[in-house]
Amino acid sequence: MFAGLHCTGDPAASNWPQEVASAEPDWTSDSAYLATPDGPALLLGFDFYDTLIAPARLRLIVDQLEANGGNYLRVNPQQIDDSIGVEEVSRAVAHGLLLDTTQAGWAEPVEGPRSFHRSLLAGRGRLAFTSFTQAALNGLRGVRTVERHLDFPVLQPDSVVLGAANPTGARAASDPAGNCLIFIPTAGNVTVRLPDRRQVPRRVTVVGHLGTQRSEVLRPPYDRSFTLLSNDARGGWMIIEVIE
Repeated sequence: MFAGLHCTGDPAASNWPQEVASAEPDWTSDSAYLATPDGPALLLGFDFYDTLIAPARLRLIVDQLEANGGNYLRVNPQQIDDSIGVEEVSRAVAHGLLLDTTQAGWAEPVEGPRSFHRSLLAGRGRLAFTSFTQAALNGLRGVRTVERHLDFPVLQPDSVVLGAANPTGARAASDPAGNCLIFIPTAGNVTVRLPDRRQVPRRVTVVGHLGTQRSEVLRPPYDRSFTLLSNDARGGWMIIEVIE
């Protein structure tokens, strides 16, 4: 799940081990995503640069990042509570997190799940929550579930996928293959207009706020536009994939 850990050479607490420091990772040409040997990848996690972190809290953060698919953590070495915190940072190295200690930061800070999901659909793939909440962890897990179906870096914002009436404030994106992804922030009706007119089987998958998923197949004939009901007030994803 995680790439190798990288840190910066910004001024750090004197008790941090030298082997923790390394160069900033590579980015895609548009700087929107992490560049890896396997292609563009999302950089997702937490930004606690201005927060004093106790060792037990840091241990919890690292554990939950790994469990929920996060690969980024920004901290200020001066804000890690005493030398015991160094052990937790070294543990993060073993977990393969991208550890950022720069003053500028590598990821765009987001305050909550709605701005997180909307930023992803707008093509911004370097995001960090500023609050350690269950909703944020759920957001990370949900995105990693979506990635099993679609590749975020190839998606483009696509407002045409949604009907004119959009009471839930849903956002959408599509890819060149005719697949689409919709984030529905609350319960309500969502009118979907498929990206193309092809009468082919399509798999509709709903990913709930906890990362759970359920699917059904839409088989021809069907209308290009149709209305679906979301019952989850906490939001979720809808994936529509062409089945070849």
